[in-house]
Amino acid sequence: MIFSVQSPGMGLLDQGSIDLMVDQWGIFQREAGVSSSLVQVAATTQATRDPGNRLPDAVRVTREQSQVHDIPEFAREAMDEIVHDLNQGVPKIDQWVAATFTARPNRDAGTGPRTKEDLAEDISTLLPGMLAQLKVASGGTVSVLGMEDVVDQVHTAYNPAVAPAVETARLAGEGTGLTWGEVGPTNAKLTPGWWEHAGYFSKSWQMYQPPAANFRETGLAGLLSAHGVFEQKRVTLLFRPMSPGMSQKAVQDQVTNARFGNNQKGQKSSQIKRVALEKAEYSEREQAEGAAMVRFGLVVTATVDDPAKFPRVEAILRDQAVSGIQLRLRDCEYSDDAAFAFGLGIGSVPKDFTRLSNTLRESV
Repeated sequence: MIFSVQSPGMGLLDQGSIDLMVDQWGIFQREAGVSSSLVQVAATTQATRDPGNRLPDAVRVTREQSQVHDIPEFAREAMDEIVHDLNQGVPKIDQWVAATFTARPNRDAGTGPRTKEDLAEDISTLLPGMLAQLKVASGGTVSVLGMEDVVDQVHTAYNPAVAPAVETARLAGEGTGLTWGEVGPTNAKLTPGWWEHAGYFSKSWQMYQPPAANFRETGLAGLLSAHGVFEQKRVTLLFRPMSPGMSQKAVQDQVTNARFGNNQKGQKSSQIKRVALEKAEYSEREQAEGAAMVRFGLVVTATVDDPAKFPRVEAILRDQAVSGIQLRLRDCEYSDDAAFAFGLGIGSVPKDFTRLSNTLRESV
Protein backbone atom coordinates (compact mmCIF):
# COMPACT_ATOMS: atom_id res chain seq x y z
CA MET A 1 0.00 0.00 0.00
CA ILE A 2 1.58 3.29 -1.14
CA PHE A 3 0.45 6.66 0.21
CA SER A 4 1.17 9.95 -1.55
CA VAL A 5 1.99 12.63 1.01
CA GLN A 6 1.67 16.36 0.31
CA SER A 7 3.42 18.08 3.19
CA PRO A 8 3.75 21.89 3.48
CA GLY A 9 7.06 21.62 5.30
CA MET A 10 8.00 23.13 8.64
CA GLY A 11 8.73 26.69 7.52
CA LEU A 12 5.46 28.22 8.75
CA LEU A 13 4.75 25.87 11.67
CA ASP A 14 5.23 26.60 15.35
CA GLN A 15 7.11 24.17 17.58
CA GLY A 16 3.91 22.82 19.11
CA SER A 17 2.60 21.76 15.70
CA ILE A 18 5.94 20.18 14.81
CA ASP A 19 6.01 18.24 18.08
CA LEU A 20 2.50 16.94 17.35
CA MET A 21 3.60 15.72 13.91
CA VAL A 22 6.65 13.95 15.38
CA ASP A 23 4.52 12.34 18.10
CA GLN A 24 2.01 11.11 15.52
CA TRP A 25 4.77 9.56 13.42
CA GLY A 26 5.94 7.71 16.52
CA ILE A 27 2.40 6.47 17.12
CA PHE A 28 2.21 5.32 13.50
CA GLN A 29 5.39 3.27 13.97
CA ARG A 30 4.15 1.82 17.25
CA GLU A 31 0.85 0.75 15.70
CA ALA A 32 2.77 -0.77 12.79
CA GLY A 33 4.66 -2.95 15.27
CA VAL A 34 1.40 -4.21 16.76
CA SER A 35 0.06 -5.39 13.38
CA SER A 36 1.12 -8.98 12.73
CA SER A 37 0.81 -8.58 8.96
CA LEU A 38 2.81 -5.36 8.48
CA VAL A 39 6.53 -6.04 7.96
CA GLN A 40 7.98 -2.75 6.72
CA VAL A 41 7.29 0.95 6.33
CA ALA A 42 9.29 2.95 3.77
CA ALA A 43 9.26 6.76 3.70
CA THR A 44 10.68 8.32 0.52
CA THR A 45 11.49 11.91 -0.43
CA GLN A 46 12.36 12.51 -4.08
CA ALA A 47 13.80 15.73 -5.50
CA THR A 48 13.76 16.06 -9.29
CA ARG A 49 13.80 18.73 -11.96
CA ASP A 50 10.26 19.92 -12.63
CA PRO A 51 9.39 19.14 -16.27
CA GLY A 52 7.71 22.54 -16.37
CA ASN A 53 4.20 21.62 -17.48
CA ARG A 54 2.21 22.02 -14.27
CA LEU A 55 2.41 25.81 -13.83
CA PRO A 56 1.49 26.72 -17.44
CA ASP A 57 -1.32 24.16 -17.31
CA ALA A 58 -2.65 25.62 -14.05
CA VAL A 59 -2.67 29.13 -15.55
CA ARG A 60 -4.41 27.86 -18.69
CA VAL A 61 -7.11 26.08 -16.69
CA THR A 62 -7.67 29.18 -14.53
CA ARG A 63 -8.12 31.35 -17.61
CA GLU A 64 -10.59 28.91 -19.13
CA GLN A 65 -12.62 28.60 -15.94
CA SER A 66 -12.73 32.37 -15.34
CA GLN A 67 -14.59 32.88 -18.65
CA VAL A 68 -13.22 36.41 -18.85
CA HIS A 69 -12.41 37.27 -22.47
CA ASP A 70 -11.53 40.96 -22.27
CA ILE A 71 -8.27 40.57 -20.33
CA PRO A 72 -5.90 43.47 -21.11
CA GLU A 73 -3.03 42.43 -23.35
CA PHE A 74 -0.50 43.88 -20.91
CA ALA A 75 -1.84 41.73 -18.04
CA ARG A 76 -1.77 38.60 -20.19
CA GLU A 77 1.80 39.26 -21.36
CA ALA A 78 2.94 40.02 -17.81
CA MET A 79 1.48 36.75 -16.51
CA ASP A 80 3.05 34.78 -19.37
CA GLU A 81 6.43 36.35 -18.61
CA ILE A 82 6.13 35.52 -14.91
CA VAL A 83 5.21 31.92 -15.70
CA HIS A 84 8.17 31.63 -18.05
CA ASP A 85 10.63 33.08 -15.52
CA LEU A 86 9.36 31.05 -12.56
CA ASN A 87 9.32 27.83 -14.55
CA GLN A 88 13.07 27.63 -15.14
CA GLY A 89 15.00 25.01 -13.16
CA VAL A 90 12.37 24.69 -10.44
CA PRO A 91 12.88 21.66 -8.17
CA LYS A 92 10.01 19.26 -7.64
CA ILE A 93 9.65 17.47 -4.31
CA ASP A 94 7.54 14.31 -4.05
CA GLN A 95 7.02 12.21 -0.94
CA TRP A 96 5.36 8.87 -0.37
CA VAL A 97 5.07 6.21 2.31
CA ALA A 98 4.84 2.50 1.47
CA ALA A 99 3.49 -0.07 3.92
CA THR A 100 4.36 -3.69 3.09
CA PHE A 101 2.08 -6.45 4.35
CA THR A 102 2.55 -10.21 4.29
CA ALA A 103 0.31 -13.25 4.64
CA ARG A 104 3.17 -15.43 5.87
CA PRO A 105 3.12 -16.95 9.37
CA ASN A 106 4.22 -14.63 12.17
CA ARG A 107 5.92 -16.62 14.90
CA ASP A 108 6.06 -13.73 17.38
CA ALA A 109 2.36 -12.95 17.01
CA GLY A 110 1.37 -16.61 16.94
CA THR A 111 -0.45 -16.33 13.61
CA GLY A 112 -0.36 -18.91 10.85
CA PRO A 113 -0.44 -18.47 7.08
CA ARG A 114 -3.37 -16.49 5.72
CA THR A 115 -5.13 -16.25 2.39
CA LYS A 116 -5.13 -13.19 0.14
CA GLU A 117 -8.69 -12.52 1.23
CA ASP A 118 -7.71 -12.56 4.91
CA LEU A 119 -4.82 -10.19 4.24
CA ALA A 120 -7.04 -7.84 2.23
CA GLU A 121 -9.49 -7.75 5.14
CA ASP A 122 -6.65 -6.90 7.57
CA ILE A 123 -5.46 -4.07 5.33
CA SER A 124 -8.95 -2.64 4.89
CA THR A 125 -9.31 -2.58 8.67
CA LEU A 126 -5.99 -0.78 9.17
CA LEU A 127 -6.29 1.65 6.25
CA PRO A 128 -8.54 4.36 7.79
CA GLY A 129 -6.36 4.63 10.88
CA MET A 130 -3.15 4.74 8.84
CA LEU A 131 -4.53 7.51 6.64
CA ALA A 132 -5.59 9.56 9.66
CA GLN A 133 -2.24 9.12 11.42
CA LEU A 134 -0.21 9.99 8.31
CA LYS A 135 -2.34 13.08 7.72
CA VAL A 136 -1.49 14.43 11.16
CA ALA A 137 2.15 13.32 10.93
CA SER A 138 2.64 15.09 7.59
CA GLY A 139 0.57 18.17 8.34
CA GLY A 140 -0.86 17.94 4.83
CA THR A 141 -2.95 15.73 2.59
CA VAL A 142 -2.54 11.97 2.17
CA SER A 143 -4.02 9.74 -0.52
CA VAL A 144 -3.58 6.16 -1.70
CA LEU A 145 -1.70 5.86 -4.98
CA GLY A 146 -3.37 3.86 -7.72
CA MET A 147 -1.56 1.32 -9.88
CA GLU A 148 -1.26 3.80 -12.78
CA ASP A 149 0.35 6.37 -10.48
CA VAL A 150 2.93 3.86 -9.23
CA VAL A 151 3.71 2.65 -12.76
CA ASP A 152 4.27 6.19 -14.06
CA GLN A 153 6.36 7.12 -11.03
CA VAL A 154 8.66 4.09 -11.31
CA HIS A 155 8.94 4.39 -15.10
CA THR A 156 10.09 8.00 -14.75
CA ALA A 157 12.66 7.01 -12.13
CA TYR A 158 14.19 4.42 -14.47
CA ASN A 159 13.83 6.64 -17.56
CA PRO A 160 14.28 10.30 -16.47
CA ALA A 161 14.17 11.62 -20.04
CA VAL A 162 10.48 10.72 -20.40
CA ALA A 163 9.40 12.86 -17.41
CA PRO A 164 8.00 15.73 -19.57
CA ALA A 165 6.02 13.31 -21.77
CA VAL A 166 4.63 11.44 -18.75
CA GLU A 167 3.56 14.67 -17.06
CA THR A 168 1.94 15.97 -20.24
CA ALA A 169 -0.07 12.75 -20.64
CA ARG A 170 -1.20 12.83 -17.02
CA LEU A 171 -2.21 16.51 -17.15
CA ALA A 172 -4.20 15.85 -20.31
CA GLY A 173 -6.20 13.24 -18.41
CA GLU A 174 -5.40 10.54 -20.93
CA GLY A 175 -2.74 8.76 -18.87
CA THR A 176 0.33 7.03 -20.22
CA GLY A 177 -1.20 3.60 -20.72
CA LEU A 178 1.96 1.98 -19.37
CA THR A 179 1.86 -1.40 -17.67
CA TRP A 180 4.04 -2.80 -14.88
CA GLY A 181 6.00 -4.86 -17.41
CA GLU A 182 7.13 -1.64 -19.11
CA VAL A 183 8.40 0.34 -16.12
CA GLY A 184 12.05 -0.73 -16.34
CA PRO A 185 14.81 1.04 -18.27
CA THR A 186 15.15 0.59 -22.02
CA ASN A 187 18.77 -0.48 -21.41
CA ALA A 188 21.02 -0.82 -18.38
CA LYS A 189 24.62 -1.64 -17.48
CA LEU A 190 26.16 -2.19 -14.04
CA THR A 191 29.73 -1.01 -13.43
CA PRO A 192 31.79 -0.86 -10.19
CA GLY A 193 31.14 2.87 -9.73
CA TRP A 194 27.56 3.35 -10.87
CA TRP A 195 24.56 1.93 -12.69
CA GLU A 196 23.82 3.21 -16.18
CA HIS A 197 20.18 3.13 -17.27
CA ALA A 198 18.43 4.69 -20.24
CA GLY A 199 21.24 7.19 -20.83
CA TYR A 200 21.51 8.30 -17.19
CA PHE A 201 23.79 7.24 -14.35
CA SER A 202 22.78 6.39 -10.79
CA LYS A 203 24.80 5.73 -7.68
CA SER A 204 23.50 4.75 -4.24
CA TRP A 205 24.74 4.99 -0.68
CA GLN A 206 23.49 3.21 2.42
CA MET A 207 23.70 4.03 6.10
CA TYR A 208 26.32 1.86 7.78
CA GLN A 209 26.41 3.53 11.17
CA PRO A 210 23.48 4.88 13.20
CA PRO A 211 23.31 8.61 13.91
CA ALA A 212 25.75 9.75 16.58
CA ALA A 213 23.69 12.82 17.47
CA ASN A 214 20.10 13.08 18.68
CA PHE A 215 17.65 12.49 15.86
CA ARG A 216 15.57 15.68 15.84
CA GLU A 217 12.93 16.77 13.34
CA THR A 218 15.48 18.80 11.35
CA GLY A 219 18.13 16.06 11.30
CA LEU A 220 17.59 15.08 7.66
CA ALA A 221 16.61 18.52 6.33
CA GLY A 222 19.88 18.96 4.44
CA LEU A 223 19.89 15.47 2.97
CA LEU A 224 16.28 15.81 1.78
CA SER A 225 16.77 19.19 0.12
CA ALA A 226 16.99 19.66 -3.65
CA HIS A 227 20.24 20.55 -5.44
CA GLY A 228 20.85 21.61 -9.02
CA VAL A 229 23.54 19.02 -9.73
CA PHE A 230 21.05 16.12 -9.46
CA GLU A 231 18.65 14.98 -12.13
CA GLN A 232 16.98 12.91 -9.41
CA LYS A 233 17.72 12.39 -5.74
CA ARG A 234 15.83 9.95 -3.55
CA VAL A 235 16.22 9.41 0.17
CA THR A 236 14.37 6.37 1.48
CA LEU A 237 14.09 5.39 5.13
CA LEU A 238 13.24 1.73 5.66
CA PHE A 239 11.54 0.98 8.98
CA ARG A 240 10.89 -2.50 10.37
CA PRO A 241 8.82 -2.03 13.53
CA MET A 242 9.27 -4.65 16.23
CA SER A 243 6.44 -6.33 18.07
CA PRO A 244 6.00 -5.37 21.76
CA GLY A 245 7.72 -8.60 22.84
CA MET A 246 10.68 -8.11 20.52
CA SER A 247 10.94 -4.45 21.54
CA GLN A 248 11.20 -5.40 25.20
CA LYS A 249 13.91 -7.99 24.53
CA ALA A 250 15.90 -5.63 22.29
CA VAL A 251 15.84 -2.87 24.91
CA GLN A 252 16.90 -5.23 27.69
CA ASP A 253 19.80 -6.52 25.58
CA GLN A 254 20.84 -2.95 24.79
CA VAL A 255 20.86 -1.98 28.47
CA THR A 256 22.75 -5.14 29.47
CA ASN A 257 25.44 -4.56 26.84
CA ALA A 258 25.81 -0.89 27.79
CA ARG A 259 26.17 -1.70 31.49
CA PHE A 260 28.71 -4.41 30.73
CA GLY A 261 30.77 -1.92 28.73
CA ASN A 262 30.76 0.56 31.62
CA ASN A 263 31.62 -1.94 34.36
CA GLN A 264 34.59 -3.81 32.96
CA LYS A 265 37.36 -4.19 35.51
CA GLY A 266 40.62 -2.43 34.86
CA GLN A 267 39.09 -0.10 32.28
CA LYS A 268 37.98 3.45 32.84
CA SER A 269 34.48 4.18 31.62
CA SER A 270 34.63 6.70 28.77
CA GLN A 271 32.15 9.49 28.16
CA ILE A 272 30.97 7.70 25.01
CA LYS A 273 30.12 4.56 27.01
CA ARG A 274 28.33 6.58 29.69
CA VAL A 275 26.23 8.37 27.06
CA ALA A 276 25.43 5.00 25.44
CA LEU A 277 24.21 3.70 28.80
CA GLU A 278 22.07 6.80 29.35
CA LYS A 279 20.49 6.36 25.91
CA ALA A 280 19.85 2.66 26.55
CA GLU A 281 18.18 3.35 29.90
CA TYR A 282 16.13 6.15 28.36
CA SER A 283 14.97 3.75 25.62
CA GLU A 284 14.07 1.21 28.29
CA ARG A 285 11.93 3.78 30.07
CA GLU A 286 10.18 4.82 26.84
CA GLN A 287 9.52 1.21 25.90
CA ALA A 288 7.98 0.59 29.31
CA GLU A 289 5.66 3.54 28.64
CA GLY A 290 4.43 2.04 25.37
CA ALA A 291 6.97 3.05 22.72
CA ALA A 292 8.10 0.52 20.12
CA MET A 293 11.59 -0.29 18.93
CA VAL A 294 12.12 0.15 15.20
CA ARG A 295 14.96 -1.21 13.09
CA PHE A 296 15.73 1.22 10.32
CA GLY A 297 18.03 1.75 7.38
CA LEU A 298 18.57 4.49 4.85
CA VAL A 299 19.28 4.46 1.11
CA VAL A 300 20.26 7.54 -0.89
CA THR A 301 20.20 7.40 -4.69
CA ALA A 302 21.55 10.14 -6.95
CA THR A 303 20.93 10.21 -10.71
CA VAL A 304 22.95 12.44 -13.04
CA ASP A 305 23.46 12.82 -16.79
CA ASP A 306 27.25 12.51 -16.60
CA PRO A 307 29.26 10.17 -14.33
CA ALA A 308 31.96 12.83 -14.06
CA LYS A 309 29.61 14.62 -11.65
CA PHE A 310 29.72 11.83 -9.06
CA PRO A 311 32.74 13.14 -7.08
CA ARG A 312 30.90 16.42 -6.51
CA VAL A 313 27.64 14.59 -5.82
CA GLU A 314 29.29 12.38 -3.21
CA ALA A 315 30.91 15.36 -1.49
CA ILE A 316 27.55 17.16 -1.31
CA LEU A 317 25.74 14.12 0.08
CA ARG A 318 28.35 13.36 2.73
CA ASP A 319 28.28 16.98 3.90
CA GLN A 320 24.48 16.91 4.04
CA ALA A 321 24.47 13.59 5.90
CA VAL A 322 26.76 14.73 8.73
CA SER A 323 25.38 18.26 9.05
CA GLY A 324 22.31 17.31 11.08
CA ILE A 325 22.76 13.94 12.81
CA GLN A 326 26.28 12.80 11.85
CA LEU A 327 25.02 10.07 9.56
CA ARG A 328 27.66 7.81 8.00
CA LEU A 329 27.14 6.63 4.42
CA ARG A 330 29.01 4.10 2.30
CA ASP A 331 28.89 3.22 -1.39
CA CYS A 332 26.76 0.36 -2.67
CA GLU A 333 29.63 -0.98 -4.78
CA TYR A 334 28.63 -3.56 -7.40
CA SER A 335 25.03 -3.42 -6.19
CA ASP A 336 23.83 -0.01 -7.37
CA ASP A 337 21.09 -1.66 -9.43
CA ALA A 338 19.62 -3.45 -6.40
CA ALA A 339 20.05 -0.38 -4.19
CA PHE A 340 18.24 1.69 -6.82
CA ALA A 341 15.28 -0.70 -6.67
CA PHE A 342 15.14 -0.71 -2.86
CA GLY A 343 15.48 3.09 -2.82
CA LEU A 344 12.33 3.47 -4.92
CA GLY A 345 10.37 2.92 -1.71
CA ILE A 346 7.57 0.90 -3.30
CA GLY A 347 7.45 -2.02 -0.89
CA SER A 348 10.51 -4.22 -1.51
CA VAL A 349 11.89 -5.62 1.76
CA PRO A 350 15.71 -6.02 1.62
CA LYS A 351 15.82 -8.88 4.14
CA ASP A 352 13.69 -11.03 1.84
CA PHE A 353 16.49 -11.04 -0.73
CA THR A 354 19.32 -12.17 1.55
CA ARG A 355 20.69 -15.71 1.32
CA LEU A 356 20.37 -16.43 5.02
CA SER A 357 18.36 -18.68 7.27
CA ASN A 358 15.08 -17.33 8.60
CA THR A 359 16.58 -16.84 12.07
CA LEU A 360 19.52 -14.79 10.81
CA ARG A 361 17.32 -12.92 8.34
CA GLU A 362 15.03 -11.70 11.11
CA SER A 363 17.99 -10.44 13.14
CA VAL A 364 19.49 -8.21 10.44
